[in-house]
Amino acid sequence: MVKCVTHSGRLWLKIVIIITIFCTAIIWLVSNLPAAENTQPNPTNPESGLKTPSPDIFFPESTHAFGNVFIGEKTEHVFKLVNRGDAVLVINDLVVGCDCTVAKLENWQIAPGGEEGVKITFSPDENTRRGRTAKFIYVNSNDPDRPKFKLRFTANVRRDVVYTPHGFELGFVPKGNAGTKRIVFKSKLNPADFNITKVASFHPSVAVSHGKLNDQGEWYVEASIKENAVPGKLMGNIVVFTNSVKQPEIKIQTYSEVVREVAAVPDRVCFGKIVKGKEAVRVLTVLHANGIKIEKVEPSLSWIRANIIPSNNTDDTSIEVELKLSSTDAPKGKSEGALSIYTNSKKFPVLKVHLCANVLEPKV
Repeated sequence: MVKCVTHSGRLWLKIVIIITIFCTAIIWLVSNLPAAENTQPNPTNPESGLKTPSPDIFFPESTHAFGNVFIGEKTEHVFKLVNRGDAVLVINDLVVGCDCTVAKLENWQIAPGGEEGVKITFSPDENTRRGRTAKFIYVNSNDPDRPKFKLRFTANVRRDVVYTPHGFELGFVPKGNAGTKRIVFKSKLNPADFNITKVASFHPSVAVSHGKLNDQGEWYVEASIKENAVPGKLMGNIVVFTNSVKQPEIKIQTYSEVVREVAAVPDRVCFGKIVKGKEAVRVLTVLHANGIKIEKVEPSLSWIRANIIPSNNTDDTSIEVELKLSSTDAPKGKSEGALSIYTNSKKFPVLKVHLCANVLEPKV
């Protein structure tokens, strides 16, 4: 009986020793494992258990409606900004959606509990689309939860002064020609008392004038190219000053290119790929100064015919030339030549226009 009890005690002792060794090994492995990196934001301090200080951007209102805003008119609004966090709020950038909107901020760092104002100025110009519109301002900051806050405002863009056409597209003007264009203006809000006080040109070679057109409140502005203008491109805005309270200053886009007293547009005519047996027609414009005449046109390629298109306007300073290619008579492959334009100009008696074509055999 004693022998049996002793054997049972030894068995239990072995079990206790094995369990103890196993637990010791587990504890040693766990204590020697490398600490895992925390890739997620941790708002608390692991040592103190307290929340990590952070900024909190807040706008009591994030939208605003301006209502009616006239082109040329400036209107402003201030969005109140509050830092509800317990760390300094840093505004990194203010991003607007168009040139007609400006966003300003006096202080770019706001202490906890502090307030600031984002000032928005909306100034629709001639390029702003009329009617109801919505614009956005993005406030980029160091707020971890809302690093990009969106502000929004709406407006109904209107126009007091209306005019047609909407720009001085003078186009190609031969040197010595005026190329005069006229725009007519009138006011929708105050048509009876409307007037244009003055106009200003953007370039010495562009002459501008204005005057009253009729008793219905319509005024005109004319633009023309001076005779001494140097060949080249002329691009800018003619500024029209009016007595309109809403649109005292109007910028009119103007474009022109002064060319030599004789010029061809385009100066290169390519027919491209033409299947043999087909015909192709191209038309070019020859610009010429006052007093210059186009006497004849002559292509160097025998299978291209050139004809001056008749015009009933005797005072016109341009002609059109029709070029007709007959691929039946043309050689296969690529060909190049020139169109000679003969004039009575002493400076440019012969004007050359490059010609090219690629005649292909028809597919069987």
